Amino acid sequence: MGRLLIKKWRVYTLERGLGWFEVFLWVVANPVASGFTFFTVQMLGTPGLYGGSNLLAYLLAGLVYVPVVLAFMYVALNVQRAAAPYVLISRAVSPVVAFIAIWYYMAASGGLLSLGFLVYYGLKALAGNVLLAGLASGDQLLVDLGVVLNQPLTELYLGVLVVAALFILASVGTRRLKWVLAPLVVTPLLITLVYTAALYLADPGTIYENWARATGLNPVLLEDAALKGAVRGVTPLTPAPLAAATGGMMVAALWAYAGLESASFVAGEVEDPVKSYTRGYLLGFLTVFALYLLVPFVVEAKLGVSLVASYSYLYYTYRGVLESLSGRPLVPPSIFVYLSLFTSDKYLILLAGLAAFMWFLNTAYTTWLAAIRILYALAVDKMAPPSLARVTGVRGVPIVANNVVFSFGLVGLLLGYLTVEGLIPVASLLKLFDFSYSILVWLTGLSLAVLPWTRGGFYEGLPFKRRVFETAVGAACFASGWFMLLYSGSNVGLVDVAANSFMGLLALVSLLLVMRRFWAPEAVTT
Repeated sequence: MGRLLIKKWRVYTLERGLGWFEVFLWVVANPVASGFTFFTVQMLGTPGLYGGSNLLAYLLAGLVYVPVVLAFMYVALNVQRAAAPYVLISRAVSPVVAFIAIWYYMAASGGLLSLGFLVYYGLKALAGNVLLAGLASGDQLLVDLGVVLNQPLTELYLGVLVVAALFILASVGTRRLKWVLAPLVVTPLLITLVYTAALYLADPGTIYENWARATGLNPVLLEDAALKGAVRGVTPLTPAPLAAATGGMMVAALWAYAGLESASFVAGEVEDPVKSYTRGYLLGFLTVFALYLLVPFVVEAKLGVSLVASYSYLYYTYRGVLESLSGRPLVPPSIFVYLSLFTSDKYLILLAGLAAFMWFLNTAYTTWLAAIRILYALAVDKMAPPSLARVTGVRGVPIVANNVVFSFGLVGLLLGYLTVEGLIPVASLLKLFDFSYSILVWLTGLSLAVLPWTRGGFYEGLPFKRRVFETAVGAACFASGWFMLLYSGSNVGLVDVAANSFMGLLALVSLLLVMRRFWAPEAVTT
């Protein structure tokens, strides 16, 4: 029976060479990006959200993700194939349903279009710290460089180069992948932890002195302008009720945790999946959970919620007013800008900017690799052109799928550009991402819960069978995904509904084209 399973499943597997540490790195890398770096501080200064608690929002969102982590971890160690969640849904529910779910996931949340978005925002995070380093140290060259890097078109052009670099990195085989992934994740993780400790231990007077030197803003005058309307034309930012504001912040918090599932898509390349996924997944999730609670808490405790909220409010709503108050180039607010305020040393500030960029880079990299595995699995199931399953003989990389992801990454850069320019509202985009993500989550939970009772052949071939555990965890994951679905759909406008409907229509059209040209039901029976 074991040999038969290997023969049936080997088309889903690439080169196995990843261990528990690579799973841990992957789980940490994929979620930590824009939600943590930018939206954590931006939401504090958003009307209707000011007065909420970042700490509480991240805590509640983390609890929502506990069954999600358990479900995807179990699916990966049990199914042990490329794009394991897709394989599970296609066997337990329907290949058509699995295609729709994975389409939404790839197109709007877990890959493809979000790739360029991540690269674009990563460059913006780097630009913010370059500008801060120049202003804090008086280095005009860095100031000029930071201003240039902070221009949307500059970031768009540089983003093309970064996407090209990711294309090359994605071309390495599994055994070399670990040597790329480790420095991309360990370096920013260590820098983030060290800088958080340094900010916590820093004297408040030093922090405010560095703030004033870099921004030219007196904290008291800044807060008066934002919170009391002391400057003509500025509507005061008033606190909303704690429960309502924190609930609104959860949209960003839920998005910040999205990506914890990504490591399950390389299940076909992990050695000793049971040990690797159990150890790597749980340790990775706890690291992300602790990071999301610790860092915003330290920033808010040392600088004050009022200061962070005031700067974000004026930066995103009354930028002209903020420019007149500051009298110098404005630093884009980010968690790494605030973490850097324990020092005025330009090299240390630049190092924090590098860490911020690397968080986005490792997220984009793991997202890219997961998207390749999804396209590969779809092609093996004849739910996509067969060329997407073409693998290089030396490195074991699906080369055509890599080319497709590269093309969509370039389109995603444009998405990031439009968002930064204000042509696409951030809140609307996050709700689209959360909605698309939730479809895969609740369908994975549903599939895990019903599989023990509905699909005997496929289920009996799995190495582990724990019906009660699978049903309980699957039901909890289903509930979490359904919560995300309903929550992302609350208070949406007509444009948001139209965008979601358009994505669904594209998925249906793609499915019809696939079924017409490549559909083979026998390919998805095992």
